[in-house]
Amino acid sequence: MRGRIVNWDNPRAHTMISPTAWLERLQQELAVARAGDDPEGVHQMRVAAGRLRVWLELGGRRALVDDLRWLRRSASEVRDLDVLLAENSNPECASWLEEKRAASRRVLVSALDDERVGALLTALVALPALSRARARRTIERFRRNALHRGTQVDRDATDVTAWHGLRRSLRRLRYAREWLEEDTDEIRDFLDLLGELNNRVVEARHLAECGASGAAESLAIVRLKIEEQRTASAAAWSPLREKLKAE
Repeated sequence: MRGRIVNWDNPRAHTMISPTAWLERLQQELAVARAGDDPEGVHQMRVAAGRLRVWLELGGRRALVDDLRWLRRSASEVRDLDVLLAENSNPECASWLEEKRAASRRVLVSALDDERVGALLTALVALPALSRARARRTIERFRRNALHRGTQVDRDATDVTAWHGLRRSLRRLRYAREWLEEDTDEIRDFLDLLGELNNRVVEARHLAECGASGAAESLAIVRLKIEEQRTASAAAWSPLREKLKAE
């Protein structure tokens, strides 16, 4: 989904970026996440909040960034557990994961019921569209931040925290470029790779906590997968890094 709704009869439509479509998406997915019937609603809520956060940053509008960050984080644990339960990689830990998800969902619902969410939506709706020229002046710092995060990976490719930081910065660069309707195919492909690495890291963390009889064996297998994913990610990062440097 594009972050723009354009009325081509209005000359300003060619120079402005409206968040309307993603605001509507956020409102829809908040309701889905609150209902709890479709796990995808939590994921899509986080995506919409992340895209709107980048839209704010492109315009230098920092006031609501922390609120969107809080909203995304309130759903992060539920999203991680949804992914693990869908994969069902270790049935012995399934009931334990279900209990953790139920507790995490209670925290999420409490956050979604907080008056802070309504205030955030009201404030976002009131904001004017973003100048495309302003966004183009701001977007460079997203590229620089991604390269900075990449240097931490280059120093220590075994540091999963560094990979996670690179993933987050590249995702924000992707969103920033997509607000300007620029191509992001290579970044998206690399993010898919980092997403799989992150899933295995999360899986390893939960397996270590689970304590089921077969968890130790599963954990050893997952750790091997993490090494494979890190190797593949390092190989893919090298050409993307050079391309970003050359821009």
